[in-house]
Amino acid sequence: MNRKLLILKPTALESFKVLGTFNEAGKALEPWQETFFLRPGDTIWVTKARATQLLTDSETFALRGRPELWAFLDDCCEESKGEVELSKLWEAYSNWAQKQRKPPMLRETFERELSEIFELVESEKGPSLRGLRLKEEK
Repeated sequence: MNRKLLILKPTALESFKVLGTFNEAGKALEPWQETFFLRPGDTIWVTKARATQLLTDSETFALRGRPELWAFLDDCCEESKGEVELSKLWEAYSNWAQKQRKPPMLRETFERELSEIFELVESEKGPSLRGLRLKEEK
């Protein structure tokens, strides 16, 4: 699953290395001559492998969301054009944390961090996240 990284220090990054870039207000950024010039507070979407590389090589980037949240997303979810209800995600996360023998984060923290990574929308069944689905719901 792709990663969302927060820019901590000004940097330039070649456009082929990123899947998407956004300023603090959430507006998509465009490259200039195949390069993104990023400021603190901007966010980039990158592959899992690229995120690992960028986080290892520099203090310019920070993972948006807790590492255990990404571990849950990798194990139990996949990116999708659809939506998944927050209540279903919470239930799956609680079960996953129990199987991992780790205390789950507070529900409010879980929902807040996920809504910083994925788009929060209101659906017929309640608050949902767009762009994500549980693997078991194929």
